[in-house]
Amino acid sequence: MATNLQIKFIKSLHLKKNREENKLFLCEGAKIVGELMNQNTFIIKEIYAQKQWMDQNPINSLNVIEVSPKQMEQLSTLKTPSEVLAVVHFPKIASFKKEWLTLYLDEIKDPGNLGTIIRTAEWYGIKSIVLSPNCVEWYSPKVVQATMGSIFRVHPFYEKLDDFIAKSAFSNIYGAYLEGNSLYNEPFTKNSLLVIGSESHGIHPCHFKLINKKITIPSFGNAESLNASIATSIIVDNFKRMTIH
Repeated sequence: MATNLQIKFIKSLHLKKNREENKLFLCEGAKIVGELMNQNTFIIKEIYAQKQWMDQNPINSLNVIEVSPKQMEQLSTLKTPSEVLAVVHFPKIASFKKEWLTLYLDEIKDPGNLGTIIRTAEWYGIKSIVLSPNCVEWYSPKVVQATMGSIFRVHPFYEKLDDFIAKSAFSNIYGAYLEGNSLYNEPFTKNSLLVIGSESHGIHPCHFKLINKKITIPSFGNAESLNASIATSIIVDNFKRMTIH
């Protein structure tokens, strides 16, 4: 069974400062832990699991520690605890490589939005996402949970937009705004950068001059706005259809 010291340490990883200090984060749930065990980029420090999960997943090569349902409630970051939780080392930082489209997230604060954007990126074959330094933390438990495993296959890079643009040559820099050219009329080009702002504030005004293509998703109803993850999905889908050949 897990010791009180182990439980105390895992609970400390619920906080960002402790995750960053220890270079460790948490993955929780049978699906995410299953995907974690089937890849070789992220190194698992240890797994904490209830007996039922251990019986169904006999593993000899990993450090698997049994926990009671009550202990899992203490360890879990979820309202309804799962059967298994993994403690995972931060991966080595990969070198950035430009793709058919580069995503830049500006001040995205909601972990659910970021997690969904990571899933969308993987769906469309985007392997890297660049984020402004004040975006939500990539390895927040809520972000990890929302990615449903995509976090193991999409790489994060935190950098200021102007610094990133200065060292990367893009054919166009697109920005998602409430007012701009309809994305249905925009002739998207490969080797471009797409900047997405937060739902509350949009792209920061100081970046306006950096963006040469202001685009918008036309509205056909009365909703005030779309959240960042939905807007990203719609724009990326249209971008992909126009540049697929």
